[in-house]
Amino acid sequence: MIIIRVCITGVSFPEEMTFGIMPGMTGILVTCNRNKESMCVKEMYKLLGEYDGFKEDNEGSLNKVDGEEIEDALLREVAELKDRKNKPFLSIGLGKGTGCLVFIKLASEYDPVEVAVGLLTNQANNNITLKSTQRLLPMQAICYANLVDFTKMAKQVLKERLVDKLSTGPRTFSILIEKRMNDSLSKPVIIQVVGDLLSGTPNLSVDLKRSDTVIMVQVLRNICGISVIDGYYGADLNKMNIHLK
Repeated sequence: MIIIRVCITGVSFPEEMTFGIMPGMTGILVTCNRNKESMCVKEMYKLLGEYDGFKEDNEGSLNKVDGEEIEDALLREVAELKDRKNKPFLSIGLGKGTGCLVFIKLASEYDPVEVAVGLLTNQANNNITLKSTQRLLPMQAICYANLVDFTKMAKQVLKERLVDKLSTGPRTFSILIEKRMNDSLSKPVIIQVVGDLLSGTPNLSVDLKRSDTVIMVQVLRNICGISVIDGYYGADLNKMNIHLK
């Protein structure tokens, strides 16, 4: 038996195997400098490893059996890694054509917004230098990018994360939509769905310039993620830009 040490996040896989974001996942979509995705993953693993007890080893041991191709062994090892339970975070491949992006899948017990805000705070307090990582875009829920699934997901998330919390007083909101490599779910449709779901809600009004709460919708290829973020425009979060913290 041959033992090979590899950095899993630095391995290239066939294109059809690499876009790994699926409905039901939660996590953080991370923007980074061009051609610096691997460095961004390392920086995110470092930040996550120092946040709230997260522990993660970015390297794995690959056992290659006689007669097995290295690529097959790598794919098997990654599949085993993804199947491990209680793994707090894991880098998920996005495939060819999705440069300047990294996705960090979080275990279901962690709120992506809380984690992202925590990373921003820790990075600022500890003055950690980041060379590649730019913005942290949390996804509290993910579905396929179509009208039916998005409407169902948005209804649940907006009720739990926004409407049910309005008893504390009036709030303003705005919608931030970012689309990449997708033509199936348009911005006007997203705005219409969110507007219809929130129409007539007491203590809630629209502020397009500097709202208390931002409803962030990220559409990438065939999936769509949504999050409700308080204080997005404030100095502490700075539009989720961790590079400038």
